[in-house]
Amino acid sequence: MKQYVHIKEIESQDGEKLFKVNAILLQSKDGGQQKKIPHPFGTETMIFKTIDKAIEAVMLSGFEYVLPDGSTQKKEEYKIEPYDKKIFDAIMSQTKDANPNIVAAAVSSLGEINHPDCLTLYIEKLGEENDIIRQNSMDAVLKYGVRAIPKLIETLKDGNWVRRNSAVICLQNFCEKKDIDISLIIDRLLDALNENNPIVKCSVIKALGTAYKNYKSL
Repeated sequence: MKQYVHIKEIESQDGEKLFKVNAILLQSKDGGQQKKIPHPFGTETMIFKTIDKAIEAVMLSGFEYVLPDGSTQKKEEYKIEPYDKKIFDAIMSQTKDANPNIVAAAVSSLGEINHPDCLTLYIEKLGEENDIIRQNSMDAVLKYGVRAIPKLIETLKDGNWVRRNSAVICLQNFCEKKDIDISLIIDRLLDALNENNPIVKCSVIKALGTAYKNYKSL
């Protein structure tokens, strides 16, 4: 069952438009730093200057969101027309080809189109043994943007270690960006240190170093 965090529009004393969400207060595992994360039943609040920042924080916390106007999602910027659909479907069909080079080319092309329905495919292809398919899938996920982060976090528990490893690498790349809440990714990476596969665990350790370096530079 989906749980929603309501994003409410408020006005500051200076007349500035802000966005508020309910949140809970979490303490780090070492008992030190406390931080807030959005939560449907939270008694704390978090305030954001833009609605995009509010949406990002809610998505990273693993919940769906309700906008101030009552709608449950932002209108997609991508609108597919009949001719576009013909091209999209034609390229999508090539992702099932037996030739890995053709599949890799199709994934790369879909990454350029950046249709919102492709994320599931990109995540699936993160587990491919073929290096080119896997790399093109990671590139496509990064082009998809921060909306991919909750799905990548889910993938850290996937049964395919190659897919888990690719997801960690993607999260590490997202941590290089300055416009996301890196702390939420750091917490998930800390949990992933329980990883049994040594290759994935090495990637998690490297990603933690990158994440923390960029977190400190904010």
